[in-house]
Amino acid sequence: MASAVSTNVMTEREPRPGQTRRGEIFSAQGLGWQELSVALAAISLKAVEDSVPQVASFELELIRASGLALGTCRFSEALAISPDPLGKEVLFLLERKACVEVEIVEAPAIPSNAIVVDPARPETFHLLTRNAYFILLINWCELRRRLIERSGFLIGNDFAFTPRCYLSQGGVASALLSIVSLTYRGLMDGSLRSSSPSVDGLCETILQLLLEAIPHPLSSTMEKECRDPLPRSVKRAIAFMQQRLSEPVTLDDLALAAGVSLRSLQRDFQNFKSTSPMLYLKFLRLEAAHQMLSDIRHGQTIAEIATACGFKHLSRFAADYRIRFGKLPSDYL
Repeated sequence: MASAVSTNVMTEREPRPGQTRRGEIFSAQGLGWQELSVALAAISLKAVEDSVPQVASFELELIRASGLALGTCRFSEALAISPDPLGKEVLFLLERKACVEVEIVEAPAIPSNAIVVDPARPETFHLLTRNAYFILLINWCELRRRLIERSGFLIGNDFAFTPRCYLSQGGVASALLSIVSLTYRGLMDGSLRSSSPSVDGLCETILQLLLEAIPHPLSSTMEKECRDPLPRSVKRAIAFMQQRLSEPVTLDDLALAAGVSLRSLQRDFQNFKSTSPMLYLKFLRLEAAHQMLSDIRHGQTIAEIATACGFKHLSRFAADYRIRFGKLPSDYL
């Protein structure tokens, strides 16, 4: 196979006549460890040299759209990969060895493997078999935000998806694989790129299905949330918190917004969120600060971020942030 490895991450393809294309495309193919290393480095991955036969060939293609990258890869031989510890995106590999064609959608015929490569676990090696995979590359902050929205619970630094699991036939897993295939094909042939809402909606569906299909520490909590939805008092209180993160908020304010007594509000939060209303408010503020610090803009100070998230005392903010995330706000500067 002729080598065709590109070192340009996600280069834009020329649109076909009459089409408006969205997203950026990265594609590579080649032979052996060196060429594979160049290709994988573009998506913050490393190949273990001893695991890659010199004759091994590969094909890789990704397209970015609506905050994630999706595509396909194929390897002629088994190999081992590990994440780049400096990467900020989590890679999901959905095995396609058991896929059959159903019109334009590929649906799994028997259980398939799902592999999660997380830069927060740089010491972990993942064995990829001689197969084709769907690829999903998603920023950890986007995953974190949706996990918090779905579960309403704290997410610590030790949070991790199950590194390898089976995607069984039917249900959420089949829906995930089908929508990934449909979205990827539509983006590549241009049929979806002229409709931004359609692409955004499909990508959001992929993210939500992924959180249901791949096991993680909050899976049981999210399942319980579907069975036992939050009471109206908790929903109203949380909505009030989110609208007023930068403002002083008291427990009386929350009870008034929720339309219940102080005791009822505290009981509902304890039963459904396993914490108190005020601690949950602090959790939301710290999460907002974490998002801003992770994507800090030029000239934005820690004091400005703290104030925007409702923290009036920098020393208290720094202490709470360190307890929550294991580092100081100043570490981001």
